Amino acid sequence: LENGVFSEVRINTLKISDTLEAYSMYGGCFQGADVGKVEISESLEEISEYTFKDCEWLKAIELPDSILKIGNSAFSGCSRLKEVKLSEALEEIGNSAFYQCSALKEIVIPEGVKEIGSWAFEQCEELRRAEIPESVVKFGGRVFSGCKNLTIDQFEAGGKKLEDGVWAESDSG
Repeated sequence: LENGVFSEVRINTLKISDTLEAYSMYGGCFQGADVGKVEISESLEEISEYTFKDCEWLKAIELPDSILKIGNSAFSGCSRLKEVKLSEALEEIGNSAFYQCSALKEIVIPEGVKEIGSWAFEQCEELRRAEIPESVVKFGGRVFSGCKNLTIDQFEAGGKKLEDGVWAESDSG
């Protein structure tokens, strides 16, 4: 699927089927689309950059366990996104992946994720709780910046690379 192919189109239920080969979905193909529900097949390994950026009507997403990477700004600007279930096989969350997902209240990052990119959850204003596993060894800058309601119960920083401002403007900072 080419970049922007479904940009700004109304889609009630989007089913990404098994016939779509891994890496054949280019970034931005659903950017700005009015998507209500997304069902992703187990054949996909990556959510490319900008794929669902600014899909304001998307309220929940469950990523299958085949997903290894969430690209930069993949869900950025999905302002009504409240529920996210990440893949258990996930290894990397890209820069600004969930930037300005202002309705998101909780995020559970599965064991196995090694890297969380800069601004990944910046301006998620309703984010109240984040679970971060020990497997995360690299945090980009300002990951949780602007998450004014966020509390992280426990975080072991030893041996991890933390860039400046990871917790900027959050209750955990």
